[in-house]
Amino acid sequence: NLFSHLTNSSINKYSPSLSSEKEVIGAGCKWDFHQLRAWFRMGGDAAASAASSGSGGSGVDEAVGDTLYEALWSRIRNVINLTLLVLTPIVPARDDVACFELFGFDILVDDAMNPILLEVNCSPALGADCPAD
Repeated sequence: NLFSHLTNSSINKYSPSLSSEKEVIGAGCKWDFHQLRAWFRMGGDAAASAASSGSGGSGVDEAVGDTLYEALWSRIRNVINLTLLVLTPIVPARDDVACFELFGFDILVDDAMNPILLEVNCSPALGADCPAD
């Protein structure tokens, strides 16, 4: 399946099933942050994992969903910060110019809600292909 790389929306936008409703995600190939938070608040797979570890149940309330969402974002921020610390020696320092470097982080999240760094783009695309952008 040419469109199975879930993180690559520049490929997925050509999938014949892009506009069809898919289990969990719905139409399209990505969620905005509001949709992700709503998924956590409704229980989602993360709540099922929390329930199996004894930290929640199938009737997850919004507070538990918000806690799981924030915990995931905390782990994602740690991955990004540690990656940036590794990159700092190779970013040229210039006192005569005020500029910055922009990086794009592709992070996968496994079933246990662990973020996994897939790649760092030093020249990320900034185009908006869909409303989630």
